[in-house]
Amino acid sequence: MNKCAMCENGKMKKTMVEWTRTVDGTRFVGTMPGYVCDSCKEEYVDAIVLEKFEEQIALEIARRGRISSEAFRFMRTTIGLSSKELAKILGVQPETVSRWEHRKREIDKSVFALLGGLVSESVKAQHIPISGILAAIQKPVRKQTVFLKVA
Repeated sequence: MNKCAMCENGKMKKTMVEWTRTVDGTRFVGTMPGYVCDSCKEEYVDAIVLEKFEEQIALEIARRGRISSEAFRFMRTTIGLSSKELAKILGVQPETVSRWEHRKREIDKSVFALLGGLVSESVKAQHIPISGILAAIQKPVRKQTVFLKVA
């Protein structure tokens, strides 16, 4: 990346960029390699790096055990499962997954833990045992901001 896409004047310089994403009221802040324009200061991050950031968020959501429809949907989409595919894995109707994700039906703890296990398997960076996720669900962690380092 040589020229800034925003101002078209500045040159891009490698740097560490701070990126933020909020899921279910928790703010996740990631520091990752990126670029900044020396003219307009616009920041850019490679899509693959952003994907790793979202995977780390999904892992952290599973680790914290705080069940919500937004967290559930974020974990599912992060690992690239359609609601239909997840329904098939869980042995439920696709409408059930939709009801969980739209707060029309309570998400069972074991289903949330299983999805957390799928996230852990998919990311393969850090394995979180399902027993650990189930334990976290019993005492969910609620923090307003979580800082993540993305390689």
